[in-house]
Amino acid sequence: MILVDLFIVICGLVLGSFLFNTSYRIYQQQSLWGRSRCPNCHTKISILALIPVLGYIGILGKCQSCNQKIPIWYPGAEVLNAILLLLIFKKTGLSLDLIRYICIFEILFFIAIYDLKSMQIYPGSIILGLLIQMIWLFFIPQPEKISSIIGLLIGAGLFHWVAYIYRAIRKRDGLGDGDATLLGLVGFMMGWQSLFFIVLWASILGILGGLIIIRLNRQKIATKIAFGPWISLAAFLVWWKPTLFNLNIVLENIF
Repeated sequence: MILVDLFIVICGLVLGSFLFNTSYRIYQQQSLWGRSRCPNCHTKISILALIPVLGYIGILGKCQSCNQKIPIWYPGAEVLNAILLLLIFKKTGLSLDLIRYICIFEILFFIAIYDLKSMQIYPGSIILGLLIQMIWLFFIPQPEKISSIIGLLIGAGLFHWVAYIYRAIRKRDGLGDGDATLLGLVGFMMGWQSLFFIVLWASILGILGGLIIIRLNRQKIATKIAFGPWISLAAFLVWWKPTLFNLNIVLENIF
C-alpha cells in the first residue's frame, strides 16, 4: 500500500506542476508547447530543474542563469496537489470513483490557480468540466443524474440572478458571473444537495482568507478577492468530510 501511496503522490506532484504551468502560460498568452522558461530572463529551464519539488530545491529556488528567485508557489502548488490526490485516494480507494473525483478536483484546482492569478474563471476549464460530467452521467444511478442536472440549473441560474440583482442594487460586482458559472459546474458535478453547504463554507473561508490577505498586504477592505479558490476548497471539504462540513449530517449526529 505504501508503494501505491507513493505512486499517487508522484502523480499528484507531476499533475500539479503541469496544471500550474499550464495556467501560467494561458494567463500570459504563451504557447502551451515547449520547455518552461525563467519568467525573468526567458532562459530555458534545465530538465533536472523541472523535476517537481526536487528540481526547485536543487537550484535553491533561483534561475541558474540570472539568479532571479522563482516563486515558492511553483513547488507549493505541486505539494498541495499531491496532498489532494492522496486524500482522494484514501477516500475512494482503487475504484472508478477515484478517476471521477480526480477529474473533478483537478479541474477545480486549475480553476483556483488561474483565478488567483487573473481574478477570472477560465472558460475552457468550465467547458471541460461540463463535458467530463456529461460522460459520467452514463455511469451513475438515475437519482444522481437528476441531482446533477438540478445542481447545474440552480448553481448557474440562481446565482447568476443573485449576481445580477446585487450589481443592479450596489452598482458594482459582488459575486462575479464567472463565480456563478463555477457554482453551476460544481452543482452539476456534485449534486444540488451540496450547493448550499459549499456556498456557506466558501463564504466563511473567503471572508477569513480575504481578511488575512488584506491584512498581510495592507490593502483596503474594498479590495477585490478571488472567490473561485474558496468555492473549490469548500467543494472538496464538503465532499471529503461531510460529517464536519455538511450541517445536515452534523445536526443528525448531534441529535
